[in-house]
Amino acid sequence: MKILQISSPDIAIRDDMTYGGTQRVIRSLQRRYKELGYEADVAAPGDSGVHNLRSTIPVSIWTSLERGERLAEATPEFATLAHYMRL
Repeated sequence: MKILQISSPDIAIRDDMTYGGTQRVIRSLQRRYKELGYEADVAAPGDSGVHNLRSTIPVSIWTSLERGERLAEATPEFATLAHYMRL
């Protein structure tokens, strides 16, 4: 069975996270899928730390903001997001 989980671009999925409900569920499911031997990928920001990551954007929106970057200037991907989200 092949599985693809898709996360939002705002928060990176990390082992030490204590926030991000959707991201925490994806992290837990990904661990379990790996244990069961399923072929599971995660589409999430590139700074996520999960098995079989398929990067959707280079870094999460939160990471970009923490760095003091303007979203529209950080990467072309963020420029597109900023256009649709009015950031």
